[in-house]
Amino acid sequence: PREGVWLAATGDADVAGAIDYFGVDLDVLQDEFDAIPYKPPAAFDVRLYQAARAHSDYLVAYDSQDHTGQLDRVDAAGFAYLSYRGNVFSYTRSGIHGHAGFNIDWGEGDGGMQPGRGHRQAIMSIDGDYTNVGLSVVSEDDPDTGVGPFVTTGNYCSANTSQTNHYNRFLVGTVWRDLNGNDQYDPGEGMGGITVRPDRGVYHAVTADSGGYAMPVLEAGAYTVSFIGSGIGGETHRTVAVEGQSLLLDLVTVGDEAITGSASAISGSTAQLNGTVNANGQDVDYYFEYGPTTQYGHISDVLSTISNQRVAIAVSGLSPGTLYHFRLVVLADAGTIDGNDRSFETAAASGSAPPTPPSSSGGGGGGCFIDSVFR
Repeated sequence: PREGVWLAATGDADVAGAIDYFGVDLDVLQDEFDAIPYKPPAAFDVRLYQAARAHSDYLVAYDSQDHTGQLDRVDAAGFAYLSYRGNVFSYTRSGIHGHAGFNIDWGEGDGGMQPGRGHRQAIMSIDGDYTNVGLSVVSEDDPDTGVGPFVTTGNYCSANTSQTNHYNRFLVGTVWRDLNGNDQYDPGEGMGGITVRPDRGVYHAVTADSGGYAMPVLEAGAYTVSFIGSGIGGETHRTVAVEGQSLLLDLVTVGDEAITGSASAISGSTAQLNGTVNANGQDVDYYFEYGPTTQYGHISDVLSTISNQRVAIAVSGLSPGTLYHFRLVVLADAGTIDGNDRSFETAAASGSAPPTPPSSSGGGGGGCFIDSVFR
């Protein structure tokens, strides 16, 4: 259900534009997601990625959105599947736009969504257990082609486990820091090079630059999983029970950090600046810097805490219709810790014209999919 709620209000302008263009019925969308049963996470497979990359490259070369040869490329990559689905979206504008395009499945159909919801069938494993996935997003900015700015291909499979190096049960997750305090993984927040090692079994994993990892689990049971790396302060342990299906195990880390959140309660002259202080038991001071540039020039009140907590400080005396940058600053024993930069715009003065909205060409295409294939 949460996926349907999130898709209806991502905050992404391109997604909102497509929803409006196709006339997506958001109540129907959320009702449909409410009815989808839980499925375990899929694991990324390098062979399915290689096949997806080859297909995206083909789509760029032929300036096309189709499935010609997509399944053949999975076979050529050496992945043996029992069931398969494939998605493509040659007019993706961002990662969120591509995911939403597939999972909302916007297009020409009842409720502004494609008949059968074929893309969603793959992502949500509705008509099969698609335990392995390969996704490729290729940048394409050649003005002489119609596809782009990103060309996305997805391969979704259930593995034939009678073949060597084919599995359907995994421990899968992401190690990351919530740098902007929005309780959501964003690009740049993943932590690479972290070893993930269960206390038994033959497999372990090392996180990619994105923070993601996956490892096969050959036997059901309880596992103590160690996360090891300097970026997380040494070693952290989690105990999990793996049953007949894959299990998601994320690790969200904290440190002596100042995480700048978003601004709220914005008027023409005031705003509330929000963030997260990870004090880890130290007695620390914190405040916000703010101003019209990243040189800031103003500071808020200075407050203190010894807790890991979200913080908020109100500022006033702002100029109407002005873009402000701000960041959270923590004064700890280790020194001054500067948070990430964020920005907001104060409301325009009463009677002034509203800002011109960005132009939009609508949905930008709805993508296409290969229906279920079984062996």
